[in-house]
Amino acid sequence: MEAIRPRIAVPRAPCSSMTGQWRATCPRRLFYLFFFLGFLAGRSELRAIERSPQYISPRGSVGQSQPAVDSLRRQWTRTDYAGEPLVRPTVLLVTAWDQVWVVDTGYPSVVRWSVDGEELPPVGRVGVGPGEYRRPSLLVELGDSVGVWDRQLQRMAFFDRAGTRIDDTLLKMLAMMRSDGSIQPLPTMQVDGITIDDRCVAVVQVEPSRSPPVRFDGRVWIRVGPTVQQATMEDELRLVERRRASSLSFDRQPFTEATVDHLDLQYIEEVYLPSAIAADVLAENRLSLSSQMESLGLLVDGRPTRGALLTMAHNPQIWVPGAYVQFLRFNGTELADPIRKRNEITGKLVYVLRRVGDLIDTTKEVSVEIVSASQEVQRYDYPPTALVQLVCNAIMHRCYESNAPVRIYWFDDRIDIQSPGGVYGKATQDNIEEGVTDYRNPLVVEIMYHLGFAQCFGVGIPIAKEALRVNGSPPLELRVTSAGVTATVRPRLLS
Repeated sequence: MEAIRPRIAVPRAPCSSMTGQWRATCPRRLFYLFFFLGFLAGRSELRAIERSPQYISPRGSVGQSQPAVDSLRRQWTRTDYAGEPLVRPTVLLVTAWDQVWVVDTGYPSVVRWSVDGEELPPVGRVGVGPGEYRRPSLLVELGDSVGVWDRQLQRMAFFDRAGTRIDDTLLKMLAMMRSDGSIQPLPTMQVDGITIDDRCVAVVQVEPSRSPPVRFDGRVWIRVGPTVQQATMEDELRLVERRRASSLSFDRQPFTEATVDHLDLQYIEEVYLPSAIAADVLAENRLSLSSQMESLGLLVDGRPTRGALLTMAHNPQIWVPGAYVQFLRFNGTELADPIRKRNEITGKLVYVLRRVGDLIDTTKEVSVEIVSASQEVQRYDYPPTALVQLVCNAIMHRCYESNAPVRIYWFDDRIDIQSPGGVYGKATQDNIEEGVTDYRNPLVVEIMYHLGFAQCFGVGIPIAKEALRVNGSPPLELRVTSAGVTATVRPRLLS
């Protein structure tokens, strides 16, 4: 740390001629005497500043420090500074950015000026609040900031080059930039104060806007290479097009970092197109594969949509990390109980659905109920039809912006199927059991429908409820929160 060795100014202690009082107050008097001697030493070395430029600015040579010395001479002979006299300047610091900071313990205050003698606003003020002090006694330079130690309040306050205190007041001031109206639409931003290598730093993190163009004081600015320039009319039109793209549902938005090569084109051409387009129309269609994919919402401006990557990419989990199903079979009724079986089902959405169906079939427990001499009825602990419908619903209506998977937790007394994200649109906790639905992921629903895994008319839950009733199982239990929807299926009661 390159800084002037601090000086401490301490007022004299009052004297007493009474021996008893002297003995009672001896430790305190020795304390004052110690600091009084320090004060005298500080005053003598301050007078030596004019004769020792290197002492003022130990970084530079005498020639580089001379402006600071001359400035100090001028300031020391002044009778006022920023409206107040310099009463007892005791601590001096010449910073790396060529500013002179002085602690005046007589006022008290922390004043500063440039090496050229230009007056700068004082630092802080007398008080006990943020940016205030009672008895400043030490200056410490740390990187681009200066610490002011308050001997009475026993704390260190850090100020930047402009003399602004880096604390909650500064952070609140920065945070107010979000809602002062100069930036439209209002940005999503976070303001924090952190310490790096003993330096106090205010960090402002601004998220990219989903509704461009963004205006500052009524103007749109864009990045052009290393410069920032005002947007032209054509630039604004492009930003408006970007806003239209971002206003689409999540699964219809293009993924700008992906290309057509990330999709399984053979699967699209041989499986999906025949499922989504009538055979005679497909036979007469002379459009290219890319044009057909554009018409089906799989591409936007040549880029795959998130729904296309989710359902038809070679590895969908690279693009949508939460697009898988977690299956856990517990030995018990609580999450803390031992896990008997664990599966994480990944891959294309169609493969995930098929593997979930196979998993349900292999774990189902069937009993035969004899209704009459010529008729037998199969009963399940958990009817597969209900489970498949509920899992399909969870995958279809979940929030894919979350990295959480769809979870199937199989306990001894129930099965919980958890779908990330709460209800969407017209669906509510009150009407979801009646089949009222809305589509958070319309493209995913469309693809699942074409491939035979979804009903686009909100009949998944009614079908599951009917399957439970026919099987003699307890009614379906739905628990809706802002974090997700959990469907609980309980085993069939023994008759």
